[in-house]
Amino acid sequence: MFANIDTTTLAIMANRLDSITREMSNTVVRTARSTTMAARDFSCCIVSSEHDLLACPEGMPAHVFGMGPSARSMTEMHPDFCQGDAFLHNDPYIGNSHAADHQILVPVFYEGKHVFTACTKAHQVDV
Repeated sequence: MFANIDTTTLAIMANRLDSITREMSNTVVRTARSTTMAARDFSCCIVSSEHDLLACPEGMPAHVFGMGPSARSMTEMHPDFCQGDAFLHNDPYIGNSHAADHQILVPVFYEGKHVFTACTKAHQVDV
């Protein structure tokens, strides 16, 4: 699909996706009420519609490693997902690290087609 993309466009796209995930992280830190968010016990990333990791500039490997399988389970369990949906996921058997880590998965669409999934995973102290 992207075989003919030039290196400049690729670099611009990669940096833009990293910027989006950094903005997601800033939003979590500024809006969260839990001290675990201030301690940065969370990660944000973007996963492609094929469930491959696209961007996670500040993500912890333990958090972002399972995001692809989690996004895959979202599409398999909810095949009729659409724009505006958001899914809460904490099943350690299909992509999550453990039950106290909660993920929010938001599919993003362009011209009616699912292009990627925005993901945030954070440890919840009081689960």
